[in-house]
Amino acid sequence: MFRLTKPLAAAVVVAGLVAGLSVAASASVAESKKSYCKALTDVSDVTQAPSDATEIPRETAEDLEEVFSNAADEAPTKALKKATKAVAAYYGAVADADEPSDLSTSITLKYGKALGKVGIYLATKCLAAVIPDITLPGGGKVEIPGLD
Repeated sequence: MFRLTKPLAAAVVVAGLVAGLSVAASASVAESKKSYCKALTDVSDVTQAPSDATEIPRETAEDLEEVFSNAADEAPTKALKKATKAVAAYYGAVADADEPSDLSTSITLKYGKALGKVGIYLATKCLAAVIPDITLPGGGKVEIPGLD
C-alpha cells in the first residue's frame, strides 16, 4: 500500500470525482471529444472510494496508468494528450514507488498541472454537454414573492 501526502490525496479524490461522472460522454459532443470523454469514464471501472483517502493500492495505480494512457490516445488536442500522458506517468511512478519520497518533485508538479488541464477539459467539454440549456419563462425574469 502506498501512503499519500495530503496534496496527493486530494488528487486521488479528484480521480474519484471523475469516476463518478461516467455520464460525461454525450451525443452532443464532437466525435473526437466524445471518444476522449468516454475514455475518461473508464476511471470508474478502477476506482472506488477508499476507506483511507491517503492510501492507493499499487494495482489501482497501475490500472489508472493504463486508463489515462488509453485516454491520451483519444485526446482531441496535442496539449491535452501531453497532459493526459503526464497523469498516466504519475500513476506509473506511484505504482513503482514504495514510499512517497520515491516520487520526484518534478513528476509531482507535472501531475498537478496536468490533472488541472484534464479536469478543466472534463468539466467544460464533457460534463457541460450533459447539462441542458434552460430557458426561463418570461424572458428570464424571476420574481420571488416577499423579496424586493
